[in-house]
Amino acid sequence: GQAKQYDKVFARIYYLMDKFEEYGQVGYLPGAYSTLAEAHLNTGHPDSTIYYANKAVTATKRSGRVTGFGFLMRTIAQAYANQNNFEKAFEYQQRYTNYMDSLNLSDALKRVAALQYSFELDKKESQISLLKKNEELTARQNRQQKILLAGTLIGLIVVLVFIVILWRNNKEKHRAYLRLEQQQEQLKQTQTQLIQSEKMASL
Repeated sequence: GQAKQYDKVFARIYYLMDKFEEYGQVGYLPGAYSTLAEAHLNTGHPDSTIYYANKAVTATKRSGRVTGFGFLMRTIAQAYANQNNFEKAFEYQQRYTNYMDSLNLSDALKRVAALQYSFELDKKESQISLLKKNEELTARQNRQQKILLAGTLIGLIVVLVFIVILWRNNKEKHRAYLRLEQQQEQLKQTQTQLIQSEKMASL
């Protein structure tokens, strides 16, 4: 029953591969070859497994993709092991390991890059926040200086007005004092004239 199911899988994949090539959909060939390789591996055909797995590797490289590359290396290693060709099995197992290590390294580098980006972003946000705080502090200081300057100016104006008022008052007092002296002098002169007139009249 399982063999018939795989026969159906094979027939379906061969049909799809013909259609892919007919319509130029070569991007689907790596997946089709990979499926064929796995099916042949599960049905005990290591030669066909290696053949289609290598075709899948070639198609994958041509497409510029790397998805499934490690799976293909492991499939080929298992096929060689089934043939008791342990030297080749070890070689492809090592390729699989190296590929997975490179993926892990790539993931680690991506994580480091993401952490660095997050750190730089936080750093920039902190700098922006500090800059805003400095701008707010500077604006507040400028407002305080303007208020202080305005208060000082108002104070000077008040003092100046007060000085002008005092000066005018003193000037008025001085004028009044002069008028009073003139009036007193005139009064003395009038008294002197009256006394002289009285003396003349008595003679």
